[in-house]
Amino acid sequence: TIKTDHGVDVVGTLDVGGDATFSNSITSVGGSNQEITASATGDFFPRLKLIRTDGTTKTNRNWSFDLGSDGTLFLEDNTASATRLSIDTLGAATFQGDANKVTINSTNSTQATLELGRSVDTKAKITSGDVSANDLNLYTLGSRKLSIGSNWVSNLDAYEEGDHTVVVTCSISGTI
Repeated sequence: TIKTDHGVDVVGTLDVGGDATFSNSITSVGGSNQEITASATGDFFPRLKLIRTDGTTKTNRNWSFDLGSDGTLFLEDNTASATRLSIDTLGAATFQGDANKVTINSTNSTQATLELGRSVDTKAKITSGDVSANDLNLYTLGSRKLSIGSNWVSNLDAYEEGDHTVVVTCSISGTI
């Protein structure tokens, strides 16, 4: 079925043998598994682009998701000619940029959490905001081992039980 009142309405698949330009939205609706696909056959690189131009109150930018030669997914900042994120086929993610930071914000009044570990082990976890506001906590083996409050001198607590000996060594050389 094709309708042409104010454009084209296709039921089924629309194949275009060259470039196609759409002046409004492309929407995929219906049941489950709806897709918008960028596909390349052979040794080419599929790309999905997001571009804003001629913005008056918004920043113009050109971003793309690219599939690399080895299967790595790249988030490219084409305006700055820079790769901002890459995820390889084993799941390793690399963030790149001048800021060199990753921000984890909790928006529902719970702590922000970063978990590190293997899928078969208990994860190590770094949290902020679970004991008090602006705190930093380190968990291993499922329990908190270190908590640093916003006033770290009076709030540095070690949670490992047992007797501990602190050994401080120093070396001084020279002439007195």
